[in-house]
Amino acid sequence: MPISIREKTEQGPRRIDWLCDDEWNLIPQLEALGRWLRTQGAELKPGDYWADVGFSPRPGAAGGGGLVSLDMMRTLIEIGMSLYLSEYPPFEDDEDGSPSGDPTP
Repeated sequence: MPISIREKTEQGPRRIDWLCDDEWNLIPQLEALGRWLRTQGAELKPGDYWADVGFSPRPGAAGGGGLVSLDMMRTLIEIGMSLYLSEYPPFEDDEDGSPSGDPTP
């Protein structure tokens, strides 16, 4: 699932960005979010933002995982961004290779 980055406004949530369209693995998603925070995220004025990272557990995973680094946490705090980690069940691939039951809005 993509990483949905939004801002809370008086009119309701405003979409800021959308990362990792078809990526369900947490590690590359957090790496992409870290790159985004160093570039576009660092340019945001402090406000009320959130990033929702939708991921599916790795088959057979028994440890390890993604890293939210100190630099990422510092930037999240400086701009006022909350981080949600939304876990979804593993999906079976359809014939075209896309996940079935994909909850991507």
